[in-house]
Amino acid sequence: MSFKFGDAQKSADTNTGFEPIAAGRYDFEIEDVKIQPYPGSDKIKPCDRLHIQMRVDLANGSSRKVWDDIYLDDTHSYSMKKLKSLVASCGISMPASAEEKEIAEGLLRGIGKADIIIRTWNGKKSNQVSEYIVAEPAEEDLPF
Repeated sequence: MSFKFGDAQKSADTNTGFEPIAAGRYDFEIEDVKIQPYPGSDKIKPCDRLHIQMRVDLANGSSRKVWDDIYLDDTHSYSMKKLKSLVASCGISMPASAEEKEIAEGLLRGIGKADIIIRTWNGKKSNQVSEYIVAEPAEEDLPF
């Protein structure tokens, strides 16, 4: 059997070996946050986005990386709610005056919980954070 470059290209295009993790609720730790420009779309105006890399803990004791993008467009309510939920899920105190770099630095090493789903885009499956989970305060933490 002879090897042809076209066979390698076909295999590379169709077989990534990637399997998304099962949909569910996971503990996570943020490992990296980058501020990246976003050119805009029909739903979101051009803005910067936070590209977040997190490690999620799996039931078998191993972990996997998951990425999330949060668009810093104050007119896009979904992104603003998601950012607010992420900060709260990590238990981080973020001043209202915090700017992009401060937000990114404040999130680094944040620990929280997230609901992760499987989505299919262009025929490929991947994981997506659907919601960051904000813990209810313990009864002893309530002010009344």
